[in-house]
Amino acid sequence: MKYKKLISKLLASTLIISSCMLSNITTTNAESIKLWNFNYTGNVQTFTAPYTGTYKLDVWGSQGGGYYGGKGGYATGSITLTQGQPIYIYVGQQPNNYLSGWNGGGNSGYYNGYYGHGGGGATDIRTSGQSLSNRVIVAGAGGGGGDGHDGGFGGGVNGGDAIINTYATEYGGGGGSQTSGGRAGIRYISPGTYGTAGNLGQGGNGGRSSESSYSSGGGGGYFGGGGAGGAVGGAFSGGGGSSYIGGVQNGTTIAGNVNIISPSGSTEPGHSGSGYARITLLSDPVQPNTSGKTTVVIGTFNATTIDVSIPAINSFTFNPNNNQFDVQNIQINNNSSAPVYANIKDISVSPTSEWIPVLVSPTTYTDSGWNNLSQADTKGKVALGFSAINSSNWLNGIQSQNIWSTDLTNGAKVGAIRTNSSVNITPTIKVGRAITNEKTLTSNYVFEFGLE
Repeated sequence: MKYKKLISKLLASTLIISSCMLSNITTTNAESIKLWNFNYTGNVQTFTAPYTGTYKLDVWGSQGGGYYGGKGGYATGSITLTQGQPIYIYVGQQPNNYLSGWNGGGNSGYYNGYYGHGGGGATDIRTSGQSLSNRVIVAGAGGGGGDGHDGGFGGGVNGGDAIINTYATEYGGGGGSQTSGGRAGIRYISPGTYGTAGNLGQGGNGGRSSESSYSSGGGGGYFGGGGAGGAVGGAFSGGGGSSYIGGVQNGTTIAGNVNIISPSGSTEPGHSGSGYARITLLSDPVQPNTSGKTTVVIGTFNATTIDVSIPAINSFTFNPNNNQFDVQNIQINNNSSAPVYANIKDISVSPTSEWIPVLVSPTTYTDSGWNNLSQADTKGKVALGFSAINSSNWLNGIQSQNIWSTDLTNGAKVGAIRTNSSVNITPTIKVGRAITNEKTLTSNYVFEFGLE
């Protein structure tokens, strides 16, 4: 009796996506496979869990605007994520003028050369969506500083009230709490205006005096701090936003008026500058199912020996600016004296990949839809596959269309390879054009070879 000999081989390929319009190319910010850091960018950032496990979340709120801007708070806690689950990171901004800090800071406004300073932006992480109700952890931001008046610090459970020197404290904005925004600061003189109160996720705006000077905005947070009332010849300071740890386990939050751990690992008296976020894998990673990804030999075949080889590494480049795709083909060599079939069993992102997007169906978007993906979706979603190149070395049955990772429930036959010959397949990808930096992706291609 003759038996077929089946061989499955794993091909690790490296995909480099780059933008030729950039003069300075940087890689993703993963310091290691278990630690990911996020700076302020002015946009939502997406993290896709590479493993199922427990992750520690650390977030630092930003400082309020101006020299006297209130310092940001700190919050930490853990959360369980499943492999491929996306979460959303909002890193707050310390504004450098009267405008509000990104992610919830309040405006000071500007009029006729007079202004206070904007409130700082909170830093938070969201799951299952990007609305404020999806926040699981928040680090409150400091209120904007006034002229010689310190902005309120970011929370803690409660944000700090603005510090008003030699004036009544009511002129400054109040700190946010777990249930409400900070109170609005009153105006110094009529017909100046009051500040506005903080709200859910949003710091209040500063008021204006009759002499056209604006006061500072409140800091963002779970609930934002209040904006200061209108001053005279200067600016009052805004209140700080509160933190939140209600969506994580083992949560802790520390206000920005005491020493906290800094992103560098040292201590700082409240967080200075723009916010920061860090995600750390705490548990041993749960490896994805590797069934069918190791060499399998069933039975024997005495008449001949199947010896199929493929290259171990393959690199290819996609340029999102002109949609050009330059690729080195994957060559499959049949060194046996019999025809050999090739099946594709799996295409996946390797757990050791530096960049780990979610693989989606290529028909999830139209070609136009792929080209117009947002930056966040472009960083988080790709369709990965390949097509066979027809040549005289392929026997009948070769697939004429692209084969995608989402269409491989039971595997797909690529074709049969003639005796002692070589054939090629071309990796292909669908990805949005909104990539700004080089991305390196390592993917696993699993083939099964057997006697035709």
